[in-house]
Amino acid sequence: MSGTVTRNRAAWVVVAVAIVVVAASAIGWFTYRQEAPQPSIDAAAYKSGFLDNCLKQANTAALQQGKSYNEEQKRILQQVCSCGADRTLQQFTPQEIAAFQANPNDGVMLERIKGIMQGCASATTMPATNP
Repeated sequence: MSGTVTRNRAAWVVVAVAIVVVAASAIGWFTYRQEAPQPSIDAAAYKSGFLDNCLKQANTAALQQGKSYNEEQKRILQQVCSCGADRTLQQFTPQEIAAFQANPNDGVMLERIKGIMQGCASATTMPATNP
């Protein structure tokens, strides 16, 4: 009978060790998934694209109002748009940037960017839109 008890204990020990190994593996995998590197953003390419888009939108808005920017105004717009690119890179995660690039009409992200751009504009003195 003691041989049966020893075999049962050995079987339970094997089962317990298997459970511990499976649990440790699962915890390790989950931890790795959470610590996996975030997608990286090419900051220079992002800033260039943001800047181009920002300037195009500003020019389109001015043209729709029958206005154009003089050289000083263009320089100021360049500064504001550059500030916006820098601040979004600082404040948004790579996942947020990628999600916004995939869905540029996301209202929540647009509001965040609007706030950033307003902060950049208020930090810069903007001349009138007509020379």
